[in-house]
Amino acid sequence: MVLTLPQTPTPPYPTVLLQTIKPPGATSGSAITMYIESLAENTIDRASFIQLPQDETPPIIDPKDQRNFKIEFINSHCKYVRNVVADLKSQPGSGRVVGFVVDMFCASMIDVANEFNVPTFVFFTSNAAFLGFTLYIKSLCDDQNRYVVDLSNSGTEILVPSFVNPVPANIRPRVTP
Repeated sequence: MVLTLPQTPTPPYPTVLLQTIKPPGATSGSAITMYIESLAENTIDRASFIQLPQDETPPIIDPKDQRNFKIEFINSHCKYVRNVVADLKSQPGSGRVVGFVVDMFCASMIDVANEFNVPTFVFFTSNAAFLGFTLYIKSLCDDQNRYVVDLSNSGTEILVPSFVNPVPANIRPRVTP
């Protein structure tokens, strides 16, 4: 999502350009494709939708590492976002790009925002406690060389700062491909 400020209205209300990516395997006429297309057809005050094109050759899915495929799939759309924003900036009267709002899975778009010297705001779709949990697990790994997978069979409890109660190490979210 790209935030822009119009040049003329006072006060300057931001407008939002929502760039949608069709998921891999979504075919014409599928429910998800029809929903995305319906968003683009609706007129919403100060919001517009652009469906980004698909690559002719999408990244190859490795059944052993589907997470990498998802990252590469998002990365393959950076060039399209870059082109849309460059076109937007070159249109007279289109307003000033003031920031990007990205889903946490689209972190590679932060580099695109940096190219345009605008800030990026990460939209985290879970609650604050889960964000604290994920950051704590990451710090265990990075700062203490402890891995939750190794702790999961230990019967210990983890003291997560964002949780009121200790969390049994064997009850952790599973990341599945």
